[in-house]
Amino acid sequence: MAGLSGKLGKGLAGAQAELKQLQAQAGRLDQLRALQSRLGKTAADMAAAKKRAAELGRTLAVTTKPTGKLSREFETAKRNLHAPE
Repeated sequence: MAGLSGKLGKGLAGAQAELKQLQAQAGRLDQLRALQSRLGKTAADMAAAKKRAAELGRTLAVTTKPTGKLSREFETAKRNLHAPE
């Protein structure tokens, strides 16, 4: 009986260690999913910023006397394209 208890104890300890590893892997997968989600949002934000800067640039190019506000908006849009978040 003592030998069986020892084997069961070792088996239980091994199962617990494996469970701990699986839980750690699940945590890393959750982190990866969160990173992928943020990356997707960042890509969408970057595309929108590029579009806005291009629109402002075209407007600025065809305007004979651009307003200060338009010029500032364009400069801000350009800076936002290169600014790290």
